[in-house]
Amino acid sequence: PIAFCHRAYRYPEQYPKGLADVAGYWAESKILGGVVLFDRGETEQDCNAMWIHGDLIRGPRTLYSPTKEQFDALTRFLTNPLEEGLTCPFPIHGASVNRPRWHPYHAFAYYHIFRDRYERKLPPNPPQPGCVEDGMDWPELDDRRILLLGGFSNAQGEPYVNDDEYAAATVRIKNITPSSPLWRPSEI
Repeated sequence: PIAFCHRAYRYPEQYPKGLADVAGYWAESKILGGVVLFDRGETEQDCNAMWIHGDLIRGPRTLYSPTKEQFDALTRFLTNPLEEGLTCPFPIHGASVNRPRWHPYHAFAYYHIFRDRYERKLPPNPPQPGCVEDGMDWPELDDRRILLLGGFSNAQGEPYVNDDEYAAATVRIKNITPSSPLWRPSEI
């Protein structure tokens, strides 16, 4: 590995331009907020959706999509002439509003989400769920906590969660992918 690399795109022997590609993925992640991937569909040629594979030390390791507002700002920035007042939307870092999320392995191996098939080498077996999963990677875990606290009150008799928070979490928790730790197809 070289110093200027994204943690998931660091093996020069698998890229057409070797170390230059490794450095390119790194530069892209620093400028854009992550390596940009696409839902290629069954044909593996389409561009159905955009996903970002971030590389922050304290950021999500899951793939996330830009919000509608982030995507609109991105397309405005890229398609309009530079003008005063036009704000640069980069970098787009993953936050709890960037949903749904994909585990990088599942997205690449089973759901055709990648830029190029050669970009990553997958281990022979899917990764096992970690003993510690958090809302950084899976924001729906925070929503589950809100839903679990609904109906409970603190020592002063105040609810831990207000009705608006509970209602919002009820809607958000349904916006998940099959790689989410909360995925239960029969409940969606």
